[in-house]
Amino acid sequence: MAELTIPDILREAMRRRALSERALAMYLGVSSNAVNRWVRAQSRPDPEYCQRIAEYLGLPLADVLRAAGHPAPPAAADSASDPPWLAQLIAEMRELRLTPAEADVLDATVQGLRALRAEKAQGAGPGQSGPEAPAG
Repeated sequence: MAELTIPDILREAMRRRALSERALAMYLGVSSNAVNRWVRAQSRPDPEYCQRIAEYLGLPLADVLRAAGHPAPPAAADSASDPPWLAQLIAEMRELRLTPAEADVLDATVQGLRALRAEKAQGAGPGQSGPEAPAG
């Protein structure tokens, strides 16, 4: 199966929702000319608009970013080993409308926390408390 493109996604969304390019443009906060260029594959939306498109259409952001030719955000492959507090923090941060730069900072911070936890876990020998044990 061929990869979806932004024109494919936008055309299908406009067809299903009976939207005009102008109506979609108003929701996204761009000109109807911008949406027209995206639909005709003459340009591509910036990642910020990809996020809005994904939210509006209920699509995974990674799919929309890939369709627009942007790198997808890193997968949360390490999330299974996250403590509940970190998983909750990540989930709450993902709910925010982050710019691509803010998302990069969040991803770097999460990776740093995971690396620090792994480092502390490796250094904790018998009788030593791990990083989550209360001081006392």
